[in-house]
Formats: sequence, C-alpha cells, structure tokens
Amino acid sequence: MDKNQAPAIRETFRFVGEVGPLFEALAKAQAEFVPMERDSEVGFQSAKGGRTFRYASLAEVLDSVRPALNKHGIALLQPFDGNEVVSMLCFGAARFEVSVILPEWKGVQELGSALTYVKRYQLKSLLGVNDGEDDDGNAADGTGRQPEPRTRANPPANRPAPKEAQAPVNGAITAPTKTKVWDLALKAGFSTAELEEFSKKHGLGALGGLSEQNGLTLAGKLQELQVQK
Repeated sequence: MDKNQAPAIRETFRFVGEVGPLFEALAKAQAEFVPMERDSEVGFQSAKGGRTFRYASLAEVLDSVRPALNKHGIALLQPFDGNEVVSMLCFGAARFEVSVILPEWKGVQELGSALTYVKRYQLKSLLGVNDGEDDDGNAADGTGRQPEPRTRANPPANRPAPKEAQAPVNGAITAPTKTKVWDLALKAGFSTAELEEFSKKHGLGALGGLSEQNGLTLAGKLQELQVQK
C-alpha cells in the first residue's frame, strides 16, 4: 500500500431480518446522541508541507452515542476476524451491518491504528454522525504520528445524564423491557407482524406505542406461551 495514501476502504452493507423496528429505534436514538468533541489530533508531512487534523477519537464517538443506543435496545458490536472488520447494530432478531476488508499492515502497532481508524469510520457511517475535521486516515496509513488525546474543555462527567437513567416519560417502555419482549418473541417464533397482532389481541396496543406497564404485561403473555409449550 502506498504510504502517502489513506487506506482504500470499500464498505459492504447487509440487512438481516425485519429491520423496520431497528430503524425506528435508531431514529429515536439519533435524536438523543450527545454532540462529540474533537478530542484528538494528528500531524503529518506531505508534499505541501505539514498539517494538523483534529477529530473525535473512537472512544469519544462511542461515549457520544452508546447511551442512546442502549436506551432504545440497540446493541453495537464491532468484531474483527483477522481480515474483515464488521460493525453491527442489532435489535431483537434483526441487524444492520457494514463490513470492510482491512488493508495490509506491518506490525501490531500499525494493525491497532488501522482497526481504530476503520471502526471509527464504520461507526460514523452506520449512525450518520460527523465530527467535522478528522485525521484523513494518516494515523492508520503511517504518514504521521499516532493520535494523542487532548485535554477537554468539558470532560465527559459534565455531559447531561443519559435519559435512560431518568424515569420513563409518560410511562414509556424502557430498553430492558423492550429487549425482554423481543427475546421472548424470538423464542416463540414470532415475526414483527405476528408480535404486533399478539399485542393487539391482548389489548396492549401497537408495538410502537407500548407503555412500560403494557410491555411488562406483553412479556408475561409471551412467557405463558413458553410454559404452555
């Protein structure tokens, strides 16, 4: 790979299962993402001289989005199998994922830099977030020094507490209860449409408008099915 160029990243997207509910949950989570800070910088030399980029580190991006994702029952996974990096958003039995074949690397340090670079860009691509200026791939490509965290003007502790730690508004269903419902529905072999019909049949309403109490009741009804089997 040319050391004067950023890694050639070719993303492959995949959708598994009924992703409609996943996207509905993601839309709600996006509205609650915390603005991220460009807490890192990297400098490099090119034919046009030196330049410094500031960008949000992977840890900063995760801190900004993970509380909202978890609140709405979305699990984030980023496995690496030695060749391919995959970032997945999972919601019940459905998932949305993006994969990238990692460019060649030399040594553990270069691999670590490339992994961080790819995971950060996959995550921003999946979630539709942007931190403004970035390192242009120079840390992963070996054209400059490793990114170093900068002192924050506002440390993470000063951020507003995630809404998941507060009482549900108007009794809205919580993430743990929603996850429990989907897990039980999966065990029962229900599709999203079948779960919706089951909920309405028992007078609990549509899935998108479940209250915490109705969610717990629905979970109980699903558990009764398991006992009957």
